[in-house]
Parts: sequence; C-alpha cells; structure tokens
Amino acid sequence: CPLSLLCGLGAPWLLGSEAVARNAGAFIKQTKIYIPVMLQAYPHLFNFVDVRNRKSVAWLRRAGFKVHDPVRVGPAKMLFHPFEMRVDHV
Repeated sequence: CPLSLLCGLGAPWLLGSEAVARNAGAFIKQTKIYIPVMLQAYPHLFNFVDVRNRKSVAWLRRAGFKVHDPVRVGPAKMLFHPFEMRVDHV
C-alpha cells in the first residue's frame, strides 16, 4: 500500500497462513514476480515485521529485503525489525 506517492514509498505487507508453508516453492516463485512490480510502483519499499515472526523475517531476507536491527514500536514497546528495499538508481 502507498505510504507516499510523492516520494515513491510503499509498504509491503502480507497476512500469511499455513497454506504459505505448504506451498513454499510457489510462494517464493510468486515473490520473485511481484517484488519487481511493487518496485516499479514504489521505488522504496518499507515496513516493520515482529521479531517473533521468524519465518517472515527469513522470507524477507531471502526475498532480498534489508532487515534492520529491531526497534521498539507502539504503546507496548514491542520489538519489530524495520525492513526495506530500494531500486538502485545507479
């Protein structure tokens, strides 16, 4: 979803289920298709992932996102990893 159309910033998010684990190969294949599409619309992708969600953190790294050290977020000060991916404009 867009965070800023002016700056080209989008927030990728996913609500997963056990079906993702059962279809991991197809899921990774679709990831490789959809991330470039998202980057065309939003050259900077950024969001947060709960540190307890180890499968999602591993998937983000495998998909090529930079996963940063955790930070405390929200009123409960829970730990989340910021993650991002940018289009290289070199």
